[in-house]
Amino acid sequence: MPKNKADIAKSSSSSSADTVILDLGSYNAKLGLASNEAPKVLPNCIFKAKSEKKRQFISSQLSECKDQHQLFHMYPFSNGILTTWELEERILDYFFSDEVLNVNPKDCNLIVTEPCFNFQSIKRLFTEAVFEGN
Repeated sequence: MPKNKADIAKSSSSSSADTVILDLGSYNAKLGLASNEAPKVLPNCIFKAKSEKKRQFISSQLSECKDQHQLFHMYPFSNGILTTWELEERILDYFFSDEVLNVNPKDCNLIVTEPCFNFQSIKRLFTEAVFEGN
C-alpha cells in the first residue's frame, strides 16, 4: 500500500496510460501531459512565408523560418468554430509528434476542452480526426 504522494504517483503512472490535456483555442493551443507542471502554449495555426514557397511551418516551427516578412497565417478556426479540418488535423499530428508531446493519441487518455453548446457534428469530426487519422 502506498504511503506518500510519491508512491501514489508512481503506482498510478505505471499502471495507466499518459493523460494528455488539450485546449484548442482560436489562436493558441494549450497542451501537455497531466503530469507536467504547466502546459505548453503554441500557436494553433500554420504559417507560410512568401520567401519559402514550398514549405509550411506548423505552430512552433515558425522559429525555423529564415525570413518572417510577409507571413500568411492559416487558422483552422473562424469565429470560435472549427471550420478547416484539414489544417487542424495537420496541427494535431504535429502536437502529438516527437517534436512536441511524443505521444500516440490511440495509446493515451485525452481530455479536450470545447466551447459551450458545441455542435454534435463538430464533436464527431474532432473525434474522427484524433483517433482515426494517420
